[in-house]
Order: sequence, then structure tokens, then C-alpha cells
Amino acid sequence: MGVHEQNCFEKEPFATGYVFVPKGDTGKRTLGIRVPSDIYAAVLESAAATAETRANAVKLRDEKDLAHSRQILRTQFPLMPAESLEAILNHAFLKGSGRVGRTATQSDKRKANLAVEAHIRHTHTPYESMLHAGAGREEARNAVWGLVKAIKTAWEGGDSQPMDVLALRNRMVESN
Repeated sequence: MGVHEQNCFEKEPFATGYVFVPKGDTGKRTLGIRVPSDIYAAVLESAAATAETRANAVKLRDEKDLAHSRQILRTQFPLMPAESLEAILNHAFLKGSGRVGRTATQSDKRKANLAVEAHIRHTHTPYESMLHAGAGREEARNAVWGLVKAIKTAWEGGDSQPMDVLALRNRMVESN
């Protein structure tokens, strides 16, 4: 097209045959560009015609990503209970969540480790009750780190025995 459109405000006057198109899909209609109305109509028609195909492509990609994440978690943590696996996938790997499982700055293995550690910390240790009792985050994290590591090792199929983990967890709960 050669010509660069200039950002403009919706309230500014514009030439006949042009429409105002807001910048992005933020819902704010004050800043955008002016485009010929026939071109804009053609773009909207094209978008409507391909919406279902694009939505299906996104759905397939999301399902593939989720299956990939599930496989990584299953491979790294073969003894993880199924309900924990589902909880992690539905929380840390939820699209649009901004959580650790969705970051592009970590390796898949690192994301899985961080997500599993967070899940264990929040659901299998007294971490939350320590926070509610006034402990600082760092203090509570340090206090439960041994238990988090023990459970994670058990889920990896390592040396730690599940009964030892339960005994350790029960001691920590009783001491709080």
C-alpha cells in the first residue's frame, strides 16, 4: 500500500468515504486510523467468512499445547496423582492466565518444575495457613521447601517414600 496511515482521534473530521477504525481491540475508540469504507467493509466480510476456520485452528493449537504440557508433566512426574496433574494443567497452564506454565521465557522442563512446586506448596503444605497466620511469603516458602522437595521427589519416582512425605506433612501441620 505504500502510504502509512497516521494515528488520529475519532472526533477529528475526515474525508467522505472513510471510516474510523479504533487501534487494537481494547474497546477504546478514541485513537485509531481512517481507512476507505469499502476496504474496511471487505476486511470485515473476510474476517467473518474465516472466523470459524480461525477459531478451529486456535482450538486445535490449544489442544495440542495442552497435550504437550500433559506429556511433559507425566514424563517428569510419573507418580503424580491424576487430580494434581489436572489441577496444574487447569491452573498454571491455562491460556491467558499469565502463569508460569504459559511463559515463553522458560524451558518446558523448567515451567513444569515451577508449576508442580507451586501446586505442591499451595495445596499439599501448610503454606497458605502460614500466610493467613501472618507469616511472610519468603518465610512460609522456606518453611515448607523441604516438604515441597520431598513430595516432588516422590512424584518423580525418586527415593522419597510417600509415607515419609505424609509423616513430614502431618508434623508440619501439627506444629502450626
